[in-house]
Formats: sequence, structure tokens, C-alpha cells
Amino acid sequence: MGSGMSISASPTGAAYCGSKAAVLMTTRTAARAAGQYGIRINAVLPRAVETSMLMGNMTGDDDKDGFLSRMESFSALGKLAHARDIAEAVLFLAGDRSSAISGVAIPVDGGAIPGA
Repeated sequence: MGSGMSISASPTGAAYCGSKAAVLMTTRTAARAAGQYGIRINAVLPRAVETSMLMGNMTGDDDKDGFLSRMESFSALGKLAHARDIAEAVLFLAGDRSSAISGVAIPVDGGAIPGA
């Protein structure tokens, strides 16, 4: 599992973004190495998902509704991803309908990462 932060920079997230970028490159490298054995390796890149981890980023000035609204505003679709959205992407990549897909990263972010 990757993160949207592997392809999007944050001024305060150098360590996190760098570590997630490493996950992305490991995915690509492993896919090249394992492909000859018929093994597919892909990554899912969630961004803001409505979880307790996300809510832990609230500051003392935030109320829950205002914070969630602000997070939703970063998405082109105007909504946060939910755990089910991430699971559906993983199930797609694990299934037969993606049999020719390997070494890719699929953002599940509601369109929050431009150009991804």
C-alpha cells in the first residue's frame, strides 16, 4: 500500500513523502523482477481517507465538520475516500480483470493529485 504522498510533495512531509516514494519505486522494481514468473505487483495510493489517522491531523482550531469539509475541498470530486474505496481498488488489481496490469500505482483520491 502506497500513499498519494508518494507522488505529491508536502512542505512539512519530507520524511513521509520520501518513504512513500520508496514504496512506489519498490513496487515498480519488484514488478519488473517478478513479471517473468507471472506475478503482478501494483500499488494503491490513497490520499485523504476518512479514518482516525486523518482525524488525528485536526488542530485545536478545527471542528470535525469544518476539518472534513476542508479535506474534501482538496478533491476534484469534493469527497474523501473511504476504506471501501481503497478495498475495491485492491480487489480490482488482485482480480482477473487486471491480468495485464503490473507495476502501476492507482491513486484513490477523488482527483486530488493533479496529473496522476
